[in-house]
Amino acid sequence: MKINVVLQEHFIQTFFSKGLFTFTIINIFLLFYFLSAHASEVTLVWDRNTEPEVQGYVLYYGVLSREYIYSIDVDNQTQYTVTDLAEGEIYYFAVTAYSFLAESDYSDEVIYYVPENPQDTDGDGFTDNEDGCPLDPFKVDPEICGCGIAETDSDNDGMPDCQDSCPDDPFKTDFGVCGCNAVDTDTDNDGAADCIDHCPEDQEKTTPGVCGCGIVDADEDQDAITDCLDNCPNVYNPDQADGDNDDLGDVCDSDADGDGIYNAEDNCPVDYNPEQLDIDGDGLGDLCDSDRDGDGLENTTDPCSDDPTNDNDADGLCGLADNCPDNYNPEQGDSDGDGIGDACESVQENPSAVLLLISAYSRGNKIVIVWSTASEYAIEGFNIYRSENFEGLYTLLNDYLITSLGGQVVTANYDYTDYAIQKKKRYYYMIESVDIYGDATLHTDQIAVSGK
Repeated sequence: MKINVVLQEHFIQTFFSKGLFTFTIINIFLLFYFLSAHASEVTLVWDRNTEPEVQGYVLYYGVLSREYIYSIDVDNQTQYTVTDLAEGEIYYFAVTAYSFLAESDYSDEVIYYVPENPQDTDGDGFTDNEDGCPLDPFKVDPEICGCGIAETDSDNDGMPDCQDSCPDDPFKTDFGVCGCNAVDTDTDNDGAADCIDHCPEDQEKTTPGVCGCGIVDADEDQDAITDCLDNCPNVYNPDQADGDNDDLGDVCDSDADGDGIYNAEDNCPVDYNPEQLDIDGDGLGDLCDSDRDGDGLENTTDPCSDDPTNDNDADGLCGLADNCPDNYNPEQGDSDGDGIGDACESVQENPSAVLLLISAYSRGNKIVIVWSTASEYAIEGFNIYRSENFEGLYTLLNDYLITSLGGQVVTANYDYTDYAIQKKKRYYYMIESVDIYGDATLHTDQIAVSGK
């Protein structure tokens, strides 16, 4: 585009002295053209003067009309490009002609507005004025993520990655409790997500605790031992005593010692003694009786703790260990080696059995007869007889002879169980010893007991 601007004529009267005359230098007539402009520069063109005195031109410009702060001597050119103009600023231009001796007035002004540069910095086809992201060739609007950040949605969940804390998890946009790619499921609805709930199916617990998931850590009997570990969860027993090691505490075990006999019937309920021996017949088993032979002396101080007769002959030997318990013979001489001391050999010429005691007790649907011997001489064994009345006929109970276990100086203990009884019926028992010759001796000690 070319714009022609006709400027007013300027007459410059200047006198040039050369020799003895004066000379009118110029009558200037200018045509001033605005040829082209771009960005921060503009090219100005004007017609050349016809006066031969004109040697050149000066281009003046500034940001105020007729107050020019810049001037450029362009020599004899009629076109000049001014650069480094400020964008968005209005500039005023004028030209003068000059000779060797004078310079004309300003031509008419040409006004030029320097437009703001319509740049496209990122080369995306939109000028920077139009482009909301002038430095981002992929975006013209900041959108959600802002300039320089793509609006990518890797997991297609409708949330761009720049705002999605779990960009690869289509089900979550934030970490939640369990983190990305882990669902915050709460199976038991206890308020704790399964990923941090160590008991995900137990609504009452989030950790196994003492008893484990699904089991309440209760202490029903308040003995400071959790029920799941308490061998008697409903009975206070902080000591957890368990004599028979059956994992059932003694206080709630019907057979605390595990000897097959219920506590209520056991003569030593916390000591294993299935044979229920009771030498002194006091109802307290020998195993837990502090005075087993019932002689008034504690076992710990009784030299003959299992012999109620102790040392009848005062020869320093308990009756059961004395080969002549009724005759003083501390030397225990036995010339014929038959187990009977010489001091009482004449007494023991005939077979005999000396019973220390006989007793019986009822246990459920049976009666147990217990007896012991102080000495046995030539005894083969024993028989048990029973009657249903005090003076009635006695009947033999055992099918086979109960073998002798004792000797002249050896104490022996026996028991026999009678199963053929009726509840609440009274029975009478007697013991018979049989010697090696087949001769029988019925011992007159009679015991009576009722079936329970």
